[in-house]
Amino acid sequence: MADRIKQLQYLQLVNRVTAELETHLHISDKAVGEFIIDMARSQKDVDQFKM
Repeated sequence: MADRIKQLQYLQLVNRVTAELETHLHISDKAVGEFIIDMARSQKDVDQFKM
């Protein structure tokens, strides 16, 4: 059950990031949203992510 909740939370995050990309950059590709999330998760802090 916990795995399903985590999966739903991840899908919500992907949808939110994709919506923001669409709003600001007119890009509506979920793969790009997933890429950005993966890049953010692989960094230790915000400053590394911004580079």
